Amino acid sequence: MRRFMRSIVFAVLCIAAASIPVHGATVDISMQSLSFSPSSVTINVGDTVRWTNSQGTHTTTSGSNCTADGQWNSGLLSQGQTYSVTFNTPGTYSYFCIPHCSAGMTGTVIVSQSSALLTVSKSGTGSLTVTSSPAGIDCGTDCTETYTLDTAVILTATADSGTTFTGWSGACENNSTTCNVTMSADTSVTAHYLISDTSSFGDVSTGSVYWPYIEAIYNNSITVGCGSGNYCPSSSVTRGQMAAFITRSLYGEDFSYTLEPYFSDVPETNGYFKYVQKLKDAGITTVTGTYLVDSEVTRGQMAAFIVRSLYGEDFSYTLEPYFSDVPSDHNFFKYVQKLKDVAITVVTGTYGVDTVVTREQMAAFLARGFLGMQ
Repeated sequence: MRRFMRSIVFAVLCIAAASIPVHGATVDISMQSLSFSPSSVTINVGDTVRWTNSQGTHTTTSGSNCTADGQWNSGLLSQGQTYSVTFNTPGTYSYFCIPHCSAGMTGTVIVSQSSALLTVSKSGTGSLTVTSSPAGIDCGTDCTETYTLDTAVILTATADSGTTFTGWSGACENNSTTCNVTMSADTSVTAHYLISDTSSFGDVSTGSVYWPYIEAIYNNSITVGCGSGNYCPSSSVTRGQMAAFITRSLYGEDFSYTLEPYFSDVPETNGYFKYVQKLKDAGITTVTGTYLVDSEVTRGQMAAFIVRSLYGEDFSYTLEPYFSDVPSDHNFFKYVQKLKDVAITVVTGTYGVDTVVTREQMAAFLARGFLGMQ
């Protein structure tokens, strides 16, 4: 009689993104009569666990309390068969044997991350190199490096002659030529640059004091300009634009928001609808009924928007007024005081609390408040 050998079952499941560095070790677990041996193992990200059935009929099935969670399931394994899973995300994974879970046949895989991947990208016109300390990044051409977890890495952007570095996005967001990251997880950062004496917007001169701020909020996708390749720096900021600026600063473009309109003048067809809804969801705007989406924003209102975004309504501030036009009984007093306390506004004497904010001024406020610029 011919003997037939049942094929070995080998399934590799990648639990998370493949960008996490792979170590490649294999750890063996034996499936015995009513137990996994060892019942608990600790491995590194990228390692593989291989279960081998030594006797009886068993499964290795992810989940707890005898309830599968769908991450893996070997199906029934006969004696001598194996099943493998590769773990690419840190965490604690519980599993059990379906036929024998009630008898206590359970196990745990603990996945720790000992290293993390740093990825540097470049975006712009001209030529620029990013290097790292400790060594590993020379981008140029070598733009990724794996570092031991919690390593402090300093990235330095060096623009070639005829190129101007305009700032970072991602793990760093300001316009300093250095970017400091601690590798607690996989990290990405982008260096932005332009051919010298050019701007991302046709109506913003590189000689403008607002140019670095406008470039910074553009690099970090806080603004998309006003159309036709322009920023409209001297135009006033509307309340709809303010909602977009603030919401992008906090949440980017991908965020949840209430679908039922809060305001009669901002229906779901309005271009600023999702931003205004999120502003209300987060308590950054407190008005009801109508939002006045097309109305201009004053410097007092701007202070309230930004301070609520960063600190909510409960925050400390200097009690002695900084500005002659914003006394302690002014509605916007505490917001303007806080704005000055944290150097988001740098003016002295009078604040211009009722003056309309321009888009170039708004760039400076946003860059100081959300990107850490000075």
